[in-house]
Amino acid sequence: SLFTSYRLSVVNGSVQVDWSIDSNYDDVVDSLALSFAIIRYGECDCDTNPVYSSLPLSNTTSYTLSSLIKWTTYNVRLVITSSQQNIYDVHKQVEGEITTPETEPSGFVKSVSEIAKTSSSFTVSWNDPDCRQKGGAFLRYDVVVSGFSQNFSTTDRFKQITGLQTHTDYNVQIAYVNNIGAGPLSPMQSFKTGEGLPAAPTTLMLTPSIRSITVRARTGAGYGNYSSHQSTVTQEDYPDAPTSLAVTFRNESCLGLSWRAPIVTNGVVSSYLISYQDTTQPSQELNTTTGGLIRFTLLCLLQPGRRYQIKVAAKTSRGFGDPDHMFEYTEQSTPTSPPAPKKIRSTATTIVISIDPVILTTGPLTAYVIYVHDFTVGSGKRKRAVGNPPGVETAILLPNEVLTTTFFTIGDEKIYNSIQNNPLVSGHQYDVYLQIRSTLLSVTKSSYSKMVLTPTPSTLAPNPVVAASTDYTGVIIAIIVIIIFIIIAIVVICVLVWYRRRRSYAAYAAHTDDNGKRVEYKSNYCTEPTPDTICYVEEGEVAVVMTGVMYPDVIESVNCACPNNDYNLQLKRAYDVTTFQITHEFVCSMRTCNMNTSNRRVCRKIKKDETTEYRCTCPEEYECRMEPSARKGYCERRVEM
Repeated sequence: SLFTSYRLSVVNGSVQVDWSIDSNYDDVVDSLALSFAIIRYGECDCDTNPVYSSLPLSNTTSYTLSSLIKWTTYNVRLVITSSQQNIYDVHKQVEGEITTPETEPSGFVKSVSEIAKTSSSFTVSWNDPDCRQKGGAFLRYDVVVSGFSQNFSTTDRFKQITGLQTHTDYNVQIAYVNNIGAGPLSPMQSFKTGEGLPAAPTTLMLTPSIRSITVRARTGAGYGNYSSHQSTVTQEDYPDAPTSLAVTFRNESCLGLSWRAPIVTNGVVSSYLISYQDTTQPSQELNTTTGGLIRFTLLCLLQPGRRYQIKVAAKTSRGFGDPDHMFEYTEQSTPTSPPAPKKIRSTATTIVISIDPVILTTGPLTAYVIYVHDFTVGSGKRKRAVGNPPGVETAILLPNEVLTTTFFTIGDEKIYNSIQNNPLVSGHQYDVYLQIRSTLLSVTKSSYSKMVLTPTPSTLAPNPVVAASTDYTGVIIAIIVIIIFIIIAIVVICVLVWYRRRRSYAAYAAHTDDNGKRVEYKSNYCTEPTPDTICYVEEGEVAVVMTGVMYPDVIESVNCACPNNDYNLQLKRAYDVTTFQITHEFVCSMRTCNMNTSNRRVCRKIKKDETTEYRCTCPEEYECRMEPSARKGYCERRVEM
């Protein structure tokens, strides 16, 4: 072998690769490449053949692979390329396997179900999370049951819960635990114990109770009369725990509760004590009370997406009895928008972006979702964005896959959590959206941020068009005053029509000669403007702004210089500043209207704010025409006079 040593090790969560090459073969080594691929997720082999990623190396004897998936086995190879024909391929490469460090589980146990029950117990079973979500070697399962302050642990995929009340509902949640910690609790499910035999009847009365006593005496002659009745009340005792504690309402900051009175009250229930605390802050327990006849309450000012322990105890004159308790979550709030993804580079069919990790305090972070919206539809039009966010899902990444700033390739044709990452279309423009999802108790909330990778195509100026003429007719009425008003109105309308015609042609007065032939607009200055920056021609940056009364003849501003100081400017936009003052914006150059599929292409458009926008220039044999009262102009073949 050309290698004298090769070692793989884990350093600070990354894989360190160290090697050395026999110095006697330095002159035959043309290049060196490092390749690595996933061959196993935890204890599970990959379903498909490994896909290797390759990195070229030079002048080094070590390399660190970072941002790898936790608790995943990689095959790492070093391959030498040599032009020498007498060296076997087996001597040119060396490889080994290494497993990345463990992390906390990210997935729920699945298929929780009841497999047996009695009047005082039931047995539940479940299946493991997916291999990619286990995070590390199995340690145990934690089983949380409502009504019990402690958790049950087991190494089997089933657990019998004993010591339960007859014919009673219990909520059960289960967590997968590895050497690092416990995963999320499974969605809450309710199981009921079976019915039992009824207790033997008794003549004893429940305490407290009213006792009625009467006494009579007896002598040898027989019994005398009974005394008058005397009544007494026995002392109250501690009540049993309330029953049927349940959540009736849930939002981001409140939990609504209801319960039933204890089966055995041992007196008159005067009040109920409700205690609750955030399980992440066990030392901060809060309390509230209700009257003895009120068996519901609303707990508010809670934190979103938190797990709370709730206890309810009844009180008689003797004091508080044992509480009934449960664990419940508040609804998570909508997460704040994540940092926008950043473009790193792109090819003909892929875009590489970077994703920053997100930390949520208002609920669990369950997924990063990447959406891609292709808004290229041809002829400079932009496809309308539909959806929230717009576009289609191209990948779903789990939180443990974005622990640090992560580079992701859109269009690499791989599958990410059942989503196919299809290649992009060459030459198209895309918007990229990063969505984060928070799912709790079957409720999913999300937010997203957007990155526009390329600007919207520039718009260009059209050829001049004729403004719409107006036909005015009226009825001559005998009354002279009305005739005068009609004449005044006609005069005003004529002035406005003349002004609109003047403004419509003014933009192109310098573009045509007396014979209707198109000529270039050339701006002549007494002093040549010399701005400091060069215009971005491809983005349609405005170079010169001119204003004037009826026709713009004064330079308002010079924003940038055209390349090579070429000031053959093209009109891009025209709009009114005041009633008789207009403004024209000029760019260095404009694209020619696309005439490939039709002889009518939009070259001019009047927007709702009456701004005239010139989108492109018609070819030599075409001119931009606009019908009367229309708001769009089209390129049509020029008619020679």
